[in-house]
Amino acid sequence: MTACGVLILFVLNQRRGVSTFVYVAVYGYAFLGNASYLLVMGQSLQSAIASVLPTYQFCLPVAAAFACLLLAPLIVGVRNLVDSIWVCLGNMLLLVAAIAVVVVELIETGRSNNTETFVWPDTLDFTIVFGAATNIVYAYAGHWMYFEIMEEMSEPLDFPKIFYINGPAMVGMYLLVACVGYYFSGVHTPPDFIDSIHDKPASMFAVSTMLFIHVAFVYFVKSIVLSRFFHGLLAPAKVEEKSCSAHLQYGAIALVMLVAGYVFANLIPFFDEMLGLIGGLLAGPISFLFPVLFFFGAMKKAYSPGVEPIRRQRNPSEKRDRDEDYNEEDENAIDPTAELFRMSAMCSRVECICSRVEC
Repeated sequence: MTACGVLILFVLNQRRGVSTFVYVAVYGYAFLGNASYLLVMGQSLQSAIASVLPTYQFCLPVAAAFACLLLAPLIVGVRNLVDSIWVCLGNMLLLVAAIAVVVVELIETGRSNNTETFVWPDTLDFTIVFGAATNIVYAYAGHWMYFEIMEEMSEPLDFPKIFYINGPAMVGMYLLVACVGYYFSGVHTPPDFIDSIHDKPASMFAVSTMLFIHVAFVYFVKSIVLSRFFHGLLAPAKVEEKSCSAHLQYGAIALVMLVAGYVFANLIPFFDEMLGLIGGLLAGPISFLFPVLFFFGAMKKAYSPGVEPIRRQRNPSEKRDRDEDYNEEDENAIDPTAELFRMSAMCSRVECICSRVEC
């Protein structure tokens, strides 16, 4: 069971219907989000190939299938978020590099004399505002992942410190994309920021390739959490086990989700519209409401008499670097309030890896 799943069960263990709904909402939405990433990877691959071979027709299902083939060994080989630290760092650098290439190209090209910008466009209506607001919410829709990140940190209470760097960096990056894109393209700003340089093949190829890799890493990180969740449901005793059978089970679950996501994304003709509707309804509560409710619910139960504390799952063979004198009695003596803070610390933004570069 993942950290978020454990917390849901801990807070809502006496409300089975509510806990089931929350499980389906959180992990079902995450699964559909991963399915959409396969389409995004396919589109990035199409853009990269079209920039060098304009006459070559590469349909989206085939491009997405090729993306699945590239993802398969990656998602099977890694079972813990802690093993993806350097992947996440490289992912962030790729995203920054892709944005930098587009911004530099726009600055070098300059602003067209026909570019129109408005403080309040006449065409602005509720649907446009709602769609833009949904994109902003989606860009920060990673709050449910924080429990997983904190659970694998050696010092979970250090989690908020990342925001001294990450928070301003993310806001600044989004503002840069929005302001630069609108200044140079005005009302004709394309939905995807990289389409602003569609007439520059070399830059388009480089940016599309970087975004393909970026989204692949996004899928990879979320796949770890989803695969561990379903592995915990099907074989809870095997989740932390370092054996061939456990690894085979985990790999099979990851591959089944990959194939299911591909089928969902390509066979449902209204998949984008369906995901947009589901995201508009669930992304806000999952990202900004559920984590807060879990925090206060966990704190309330922590002070209730007779409540068992949440304990981190440990592999008996795992080396305990932080405390060489660790023993089982120490674990049993963990204070429930301190352990709850481990799982809940703060509900703030830690990474932008689950968003597309959209304006």
